[in-house]
Amino acid sequence: MDYFPILRAKIISLLIHVSLLNISTSGERSCPASLNTVKTVNHCPANQDAWLQRERMFNCFSHKQNCTNPELFVYHCIPNAWQNGSVEVCAIRTTIIGWKCPEFNFGGKMVQEHNKGNCRSCPFKYNSTDLFKYRECFELKKGSSYQTGYIKTLSSKSTSKTLASTEGCSGFGCPAITLGFALGTTVAVILFIVAVLGFVIYKKQRNKEEKIKF
Repeated sequence: MDYFPILRAKIISLLIHVSLLNISTSGERSCPASLNTVKTVNHCPANQDAWLQRERMFNCFSHKQNCTNPELFVYHCIPNAWQNGSVEVCAIRTTIIGWKCPEFNFGGKMVQEHNKGNCRSCPFKYNSTDLFKYRECFELKKGSSYQTGYIKTLSSKSTSKTLASTEGCSGFGCPAITLGFALGTTVAVILFIVAVLGFVIYKKQRNKEEKIKF
C-alpha cells in the first residue's frame, strides 16, 4: 500500500488547521464592555466549584455588550498584563495557545496569551475559563501589590479608561504581534512540512532505486 498520498493529505490538513488557528485578529477577542466589569482581587478561585460560585455572583450575562454571543461573554479571574495583580472580569472566552498563561489586557480589552515565558503545567491549547487548573499562572512578580494584599475595585468607567490608556495594547493579542506570531508559526510549520515531504520522497526514491538494482 502506498502511504505517501495519505501522509501528504494529513500534512496538508494539519497545515490548513494551524494556519486558520493562528491567523486571528484581536477583534475576535476584544470587547470594550469588559472594562466596565473589572474588579481587582487579591486571590482567584482555586477549583471549579469556587470558580462557578464566583461566576454566578458576577453574573456576566446581565452586562450589556454587543461584542459576541452572551454565552461567550463570561467570568474570568486572571492576572493582569503587568503581572502584578489579578482581576475578575467579564470577557470573551478565549482559546489560549502555545503553553502560555493568559492575562487580561486593558488596552486590548481582551483575554490573551501572556507572551513572556512558558507555562510548564499548561497544555498547548485550553480555554481561558479553565485557568483555575493551572496555579502556576498566579505566581506573580514578587513585591507586587497583589502579594502585599492591596485590593482596589475599579468601579468607575473613568478609572477603566485611564488604565486602558496607560497600559496600551501590548502582548500577543495586539494586531501587529498577533500577525507576526501567526506568520512566524505558519512559516515554521510550512518549513517542517516541506522537510518531511522531502524526506518521504527521498526515501521512496531510494527504495525504488534499490528494487531496480536487485
